[in-house]
Amino acid sequence: MSGARPTRTTFARAAAGFRRWLRHPSPNSRRPSPRLLSGDRGSAIIELAIVVPVVIVLLLTVVGLGRYSQSTILVEQAAAAAARAASLTASPGDADRAARGAAEATLSGAGLSCTTMNTSVDTSAFRPGGQVQVRVTCSADLSQLALTGVPGRSTLTSSATAPLEQFRQFRTPAG
Repeated sequence: MSGARPTRTTFARAAAGFRRWLRHPSPNSRRPSPRLLSGDRGSAIIELAIVVPVVIVLLLTVVGLGRYSQSTILVEQAAAAAARAASLTASPGDADRAARGAAEATLSGAGLSCTTMNTSVDTSAFRPGGQVQVRVTCSADLSQLALTGVPGRSTLTSSATAPLEQFRQFRTPAG
């Protein structure tokens, strides 16, 4: 029998026993871990020490860019609100005051603190069917996120135009 080839059933029985051993190994037998055999001992800690700071910096960068985007959107909303408020007034002087008040109220109500804020109102076309244009400039303090590379102060500017009604009475400046 030394020269006899094993039959198919012998291989099938051996494979079935091996599969059974893989599913339920005996408590006395130990399978060597592939990690221990490959010599990667301690590499997980090193990988973690490299990856964690990179992930933290990426998260802080995302937070910083989100804060900058939110500030830009708030300035755009303030310009739109100022233009709308200016278009509802009856004279160019009232339009200027209404635009400044609306821009300040919008920015302060949203929580954006501008170190300097400038609102310029163009009333050169302040007539029935004309338009009023407002430009809001805000120097916002972003220094709380200096670690992520966001500048300490950023100047945000936005313009908005609102149409004036065609069939509406406007006061003309005394002159």
